[in-house]
Amino acid sequence: MTHVAIDSPDGTKSVLMVYDGESRFGPAFFHATASGFLWPSKLTSATIGEDVHWSPDSRYIVVLVFHSRDSSKPPNVELVAIETLTGGLYSIDSNSRGLIRQNGFTVSGKYEYQWVGSEGATAKSWIAPKLG
Repeated sequence: MTHVAIDSPDGTKSVLMVYDGESRFGPAFFHATASGFLWPSKLTSATIGEDVHWSPDSRYIVVLVFHSRDSSKPPNVELVAIETLTGGLYSIDSNSRGLIRQNGFTVSGKYEYQWVGSEGATAKSWIAPKLG
């Protein structure tokens, strides 16, 4: 696997995921660039997980950012949403002692995920802000 393009539901935008290795606990690592929308500069050199989810209306894309790739320590991850019209970046949640399992967007536009740690999994969700 070298790279994967993930197109938005409306076909006007895409994210190019460039393979950058794997962790000892499973997920592949990628670096990403965008086509058709502004990719936030904060994520230019970020390590992104393999799950990328577009909102049904193609306005948001949600990715998991790995802040550390040190396999001797628990994962330090942050779930972020990119608003594709403005390039806005929203921090949805973070976990410095485990993972965040991404489930994806519902038809109504709510993003569902699970916070996974040594205590088990906790279901959570995020609703995108309403922008004028």
